[in-house]
Amino acid sequence: MSRICFVSLDNLYLFPYFKRYLPYVKDYDVIFWNRSDIEEKTQAKNSYIFRSPSRNKYQKLLGYIRFSRFVAKILKKNKYERIVLLHTPLAVLIEKLLCTQYAGRYLLDIRDYSYEGFRWYYEREKKLIKHAGLNVISSKGYTTFLPPGNYIPVHNDNIIKHSSIEAARKRFSTQRRPIVISNIGLIRFHQQNKKLIQAFKNDLRFEIRFIGQGANELADFCKEQKVENVRLTDYFAPEQTVEHFAQSDVIFNLYGNHTPLLDFALSNKLYYAAKFCRPILVCPDTYMQKVSTGFGYTMDLDAPHVADDFYLYYTAINKEDMQKSCDNFLENVREENENFNREVERFLNYK
Repeated sequence: MSRICFVSLDNLYLFPYFKRYLPYVKDYDVIFWNRSDIEEKTQAKNSYIFRSPSRNKYQKLLGYIRFSRFVAKILKKNKYERIVLLHTPLAVLIEKLLCTQYAGRYLLDIRDYSYEGFRWYYEREKKLIKHAGLNVISSKGYTTFLPPGNYIPVHNDNIIKHSSIEAARKRFSTQRRPIVISNIGLIRFHQQNKKLIQAFKNDLRFEIRFIGQGANELADFCKEQKVENVRLTDYFAPEQTVEHFAQSDVIFNLYGNHTPLLDFALSNKLYYAAKFCRPILVCPDTYMQKVSTGFGYTMDLDAPHVADDFYLYYTAINKEDMQKSCDNFLENVREENENFNREVERFLNYK
């Protein structure tokens, strides 16, 4: 048995931020729910793998209950010195155990809005945050819906070679046509995507790219609407991610708003935009709008003259001013990540 255990409600490969903790541990155990039903290799000393189908709501609910019991049994038996919970809902299910037997010795990693709208959930989460040794959030916007407490922000920025950043920044020009607007990654929220296509339909000043799984789901719509300035790429290798962002002039991040799931999160596209010095399209009334000052463009896809208004903005961009805004944002990211590193090292290596 190791002195530290990581607990995940899903397969670990789906949560790359898990690796942020590993430089501070010599050995560790993991407990996770193998929802993908795959053989997943880890560097853990001991792996406790839970298997249960979750294809429908009933199976998922039953799986939550069984997994929480599975985890509680292991935690009671092994008596770890430190626990890192990669998902808040699981922590809520075993709240009594954590707040009594592991008070001050567990870390909550909060990456999303979950069920804070339910009073029973909020009250249990409130106790968990009070008794945690460390509370980590990936967006300070989450403090809007989370219970009061002490939180350590961490950013999901990607490590990119300095040479790639410099090359991408040099490439940026407001004179190049067409202006390439790219949605890169898992292509979802098709209602928003279709609104974007309609707003820029066959405007030769722009080329719209959807790059990633789900892009081809827009093919029929483009055909029906006789759209000719949209490019769809349904799959790309992960190592091509940096190139796709570098070859874009504008980064798309218009997922919607006025729901907690979308209003407070920070997308990883924000960090690509800042590092490559690219304008990023954000929705009004979101935390993304607030933090992207100087390089974010607030776009309401339901407004008239969307393409013309954006063209006026784009052609008036002062590259030096935008670069300063990007660098100021990235400096804040660096400082907060360094603080996260110090706090996590202190917590995990406590003697």
